Amino acid sequence: DGYQQKAGVPWICYSPIDSVPAAPRTVAVMKQARFPLVYSKFGLDQMRKAGVECDYVPHGIDCEVFKPGDKGRARRELGLPENAFICAMVAANKGYPSRKAFPEQLSAFAMFKQKHPEALLFLHTQKTPIGYWADGINFDALLRDLGLDDVYFSNEYLSSQGLFTEQDVATVYQAADVLLAASYAEGFGLPIAEAQASGCPVITTNFSSMPE
Repeated sequence: DGYQQKAGVPWICYSPIDSVPAAPRTVAVMKQARFPLVYSKFGLDQMRKAGVECDYVPHGIDCEVFKPGDKGRARRELGLPENAFICAMVAANKGYPSRKAFPEQLSAFAMFKQKHPEALLFLHTQKTPIGYWADGINFDALLRDLGLDDVYFSNEYLSSQGLFTEQDVATVYQAADVLLAASYAEGFGLPIAEAQASGCPVITTNFSSMPE
């Protein structure tokens, strides 16, 4: 059983499933685990189709943190204008092509902004593709090509050091009018649940775990 023999103890494999069919390597590892777990009903269905019986243990969020708040206060805290229509994204800038669909969603926002010039975009992500994020999107080039010059980013230093708290992220949702979360696929999609708990509607994709 590979890892089971090396570990010498029963072990849990708690894995995201975000493709159709489930990735063969993930299926192989799940078959080795004594306790295979998934955190979406989509994942449960895909693993059953692959011949692996899993238990379903969804992620959760702290609704004492992710809850509706004062939009004006949240915008002042983030340095955002209070009279704008704010679209936000909370997503990791990692991998190419971008699983979070930054180019597609920013292109859609650019078209939206042509009809609604009062709209602006706030990105809670790593702006510069260096280090761990070296294979991410070059936002400077993308924004230039799309003609977007009033896009706001979260503090890049705090992001790179992992210093943002859950309350910091909740403030983003409280400040936004809508969350853009139309990624290619998600094993769960925590920002979707966090945003809705914070009173922020979400635009997402009808695939993988996201409809849940």
